[in-house]
Amino acid sequence: MISKGGFEWDYQKEINLKIRLEWSKWFSWREIESRDVDIPTLSGVYEVRTSDLRNCFDIGKAMNLRSRVLRGLVLGKKAHSTGERMKKEGVNLDMLKVRWVKTKNPAALEEYLHNGHKKAFGHKPLYVRRT
Repeated sequence: MISKGGFEWDYQKEINLKIRLEWSKWFSWREIESRDVDIPTLSGVYEVRTSDLRNCFDIGKAMNLRSRVLRGLVLGKKAHSTGERMKKEGVNLDMLKVRWVKTKNPAALEEYLHNGHKKAFGHKPLYVRRT
């Protein structure tokens, strides 16, 4: 417990906050590849799933969503381990959908989403290397 000027703060107490995430709609891999999608250049988190939305391949963070998703993940013009791995393993890219949410703190949101996925399914998304 920390006390300063009459204010007490229990830093060990769990805090439950509700934050509304405004996700983009789901876009097919091919829509993004054809550059028909206006991806923001802001920081955020993206998610890659199969088209039935049942299987999550990746949840990643980006300081620039357009650069990370379009140039890295989909087009392969920048290093991106998930994009490279999926192509190497022959994943059917026509069966993938991508969405994103803008946030000023992508690392914290990415960690929260990874942990939520692990809690719900017993593991992190397929192409997330960190445990």
